[in-house]
Amino acid sequence: MWGFNPKTKDMTWARVATLLPRDIMDDGRVKPTDKIYQVPMLESLDYIMREVPSWKCKYVPEKHDCDDFVRDFRGWLSRKDWGNLLAMDTEVLHPDKGQHNLISFMCLDRQDKYGKHPLIFGEPQTGKIVSYHESRKYTDVRLRL
Repeated sequence: MWGFNPKTKDMTWARVATLLPRDIMDDGRVKPTDKIYQVPMLESLDYIMREVPSWKCKYVPEKHDCDDFVRDFRGWLSRKDWGNLLAMDTEVLHPDKGQHNLISFMCLDRQDKYGKHPLIFGEPQTGKIVSYHESRKYTDVRLRL
């Protein structure tokens, strides 16, 4: 697969839907595009963020900004036959920075008391995972698969 080979686990959308955080799934706005997804393992997230070259693009306000970087990221995955990797287009609200688009991954290695798995956010403009401390500031999280 073109040299890109993250560690993943195949999972049906029905199973993914039961594992995503409750506050995100309860609003009913998450719609699947595939029946089977490749859910990346935690140890592969840094690798994925580094290997997908969206961070090499230039930021141009209102012309090539955060939502475009997410499209570049997901488009690259699709062109490399990894279009069903569960790297979700995620819109968040940050109290200081306003609306922002990121990539998010479901973390299979952790779960809350309800058995739901948290999201880990990636910044396609830098190719890095967002720190846990910074990601706790996000509100109004919306996903697009």
